[in-house]
Amino acid sequence: MKVLVTYFTMTGNTEKIAKAIHDEVSKEHEADLKKIDEVGADTFKEYDLVFVGTPAHAGDLAGPVKEVMNSLPKSPKYKLAGFYTHMAPIWDKEVQDALRGAFEKIAKEKSIDYRGTYNCMGNPDPNVAKMVKEARKMPDDEFNEYLEEAIKHPSLEDEQKAREFAKEVLSKIK
Repeated sequence: MKVLVTYFTMTGNTEKIAKAIHDEVSKEHEADLKKIDEVGADTFKEYDLVFVGTPAHAGDLAGPVKEVMNSLPKSPKYKLAGFYTHMAPIWDKEVQDALRGAFEKIAKEKSIDYRGTYNCMGNPDPNVAKMVKEARKMPDDEFNEYLEEAIKHPSLEDEQKAREFAKEVLSKIK
């Protein structure tokens, strides 16, 4: 099976997860790891399975990822799986659900065989973390607790879970 792992990153969080997924899929399959700006919708058709990664941007896919995803043809032969990193506090499922929903919506619109989504928290950019604090009107103690947890991610455990996600996706395709 030929697999593509493609992603967009600004802080390196999504890239860490992309590399973990690529490490796993390349054990038994021909696999390429490429940044999203190195691929287009036409590139996907060269693969049997495509993993697409993005950071959460305002509760949605990052612009470059959304652009490629929206340009995908209807009913392609490849299968698709998504992964994303986010700065949402672990207890906030709204952002996590929105990103999963964004992948699922595009897959449904394009009649793509969608195989699931993996997500984990990412170490936030300090400027964006400040915006999160202000937007959520977080008291300092709550913000500091959030930040203390956020800077630990993606952790080795998150990377291992990404590998397990990749393995699970692959197991259902064979």
